[in-house]
Amino acid sequence: MTNDKRLRFSLPLLALFVATVMMFLPGVPACDDRDRDNIGNSEDNCGFFYNPGQTDEDSDGIGDACDTDTPLHGYRFAACYVSRLVPPTGAAYENVRIALTGEEKGRLVAAVDLPAELYNHHLTGEAYHNERDIALMSDDKTTTTYYALFTEGATATVGEDDVVESIQGVYTLLHCPNCYGDPDAAFDYVNWSDLSAGEWFAQAAAPEVCGLEETDDDTVDDDTVDDDTIDDDATDDDATDDDAIDDDNDDDDDDDGCGC
Repeated sequence: MTNDKRLRFSLPLLALFVATVMMFLPGVPACDDRDRDNIGNSEDNCGFFYNPGQTDEDSDGIGDACDTDTPLHGYRFAACYVSRLVPPTGAAYENVRIALTGEEKGRLVAAVDLPAELYNHHLTGEAYHNERDIALMSDDKTTTTYYALFTEGATATVGEDDVVESIQGVYTLLHCPNCYGDPDAAFDYVNWSDLSAGEWFAQAAAPEVCGLEETDDDTVDDDTVDDDTIDDDATDDDATDDDAIDDDNDDDDDDDGCGC
């Protein structure tokens, strides 16, 4: 990794820029593009997951978005991003909130809250990453009109502790007014209609912006409600109490009171 934490990663961003241009050229028929990334099924190096950039860093023929052996880059994605979806014409969709949780190797659970002009739909899905680039597919199949948001992006800037501050990439927004009650139509996305496509910009935000609670998983306590092994405040949950108030059911209290 570079020492310049604000370096823009030119190669993946270049691939996504090319993908953005390609999205507005005559497209691949939906029936030949199950993941709706404008790459035909026979040519797609990740045929079941949205990856218009088609990056394949280890050149094994499997796109990075679905390659469990793709090289990793050592950056960490934040738990919450606030996004802008910018189509080539018309107003952008603002304040699209994306929560990323449940870290496994290269995989995150995604929860997306669309803005009011998209009826505040709540979408869920998965995101795959190589600790630098990320691809996400999410949908909502619980209402009369189904919605889906697919994004692929590359790290644009990195902040402290190697956390990705901002992402830049592309998106596709789909809907399916006729899918409700039709499992066959909803099974894949070939029957869904394009609603919007364009550039995707995401900025890291505090977890509570995405409705998440901020967690403390360290070994030294720095807050008032802690989940660590060393307690230094007046509300503790460990087996050793090191404050001046006996406020728990621990076995070892070091204050001057009787401790019973």
